[in-house]
Amino acid sequence: MKIKSNFLVALLFSIIPFLGFSQGAKKQEKDTIPYEVRYKKLKELFIKRIDTDSYKKESKLVSDYGDKLNLTPSDSEQFQEMEVLEWIKVNLKQTNFKTMEEAEKEWAAVEIAQEIELQENLAYHNYLFETIKATRKFDLAIVLEEEVREEYPEKFPKPKEYIHTMPTLPGQ
Repeated sequence: MKIKSNFLVALLFSIIPFLGFSQGAKKQEKDTIPYEVRYKKLKELFIKRIDTDSYKKESKLVSDYGDKLNLTPSDSEQFQEMEVLEWIKVNLKQTNFKTMEEAEKEWAAVEIAQEIELQENLAYHNYLFETIKATRKFDLAIVLEEEVREEYPEKFPKPKEYIHTMPTLPGQ
């Protein structure tokens, strides 16, 4: 099951509302850029992104948090319908969090790390959103990550199979 992949997609879409884009004449010009050109530029920006300290820190915090959830495939539906901290409150004994306060503190650290990563890699995030909007390829971030992961496995802390077991964090 691609639970971890869903988690990463949810995180991506949780930061999209923070992104601002100009429209008008620029939009019309950008719509004429071929997909291959967009993808190449996006890939270059993604590779720069994964080399940043903010990305590495955010990725580790997200991964560690996901590990502590101890989600099983049977938890997936309930988890998808609830806010992450709500789900933890109901299922605290199942997780590796000792207290609700620990879960809240670590989630706050994840959110701060996401904001820092977003700001440091704003060019990537803006161009990703712009490209998705122009091409309507909503799985672009996943496709891009999988390709780069294949080419540069040393840049990723955990193997690809692990990422696809990560849960989606709803409402985040």
